[in-house]
Amino acid sequence: MTGTVYAVGGTTKSPALSHPHLHFQFMNRFTHAEIVLGLLTGLEPPACAEALVLDRDRLIQLLKNALYELHDLRRQLDGRPAHRDIVERIRYLDGVLGWIKEQRGPDLVLMS
Repeated sequence: MTGTVYAVGGTTKSPALSHPHLHFQFMNRFTHAEIVLGLLTGLEPPACAEALVLDRDRLIQLLKNALYELHDLRRQLDGRPAHRDIVERIRYLDGVLGWIKEQRGPDLVLMS
């Protein structure tokens, strides 16, 4: 990877940045011109996916992490108006997590 990295904090030669910034010499760009030209000339776009296959264990871990963060936020917002909204989100995600845990197999298939 070639590029210039600016240090966080800044100096007289470079401004202060909240995060490191990279300048790359080459950028790989993807053009959507073929899709747009196809639509303009009357060709049909590719079909949408009919199903989404998710790794069940990773989805469970993702939901557990989200619930952990929401519970932490709930404790911080105790007594404030936003507390009720956070509790509703927790209940919803807890229900989704319970349903996913009841499913068997390594993958979860969502159909449209």
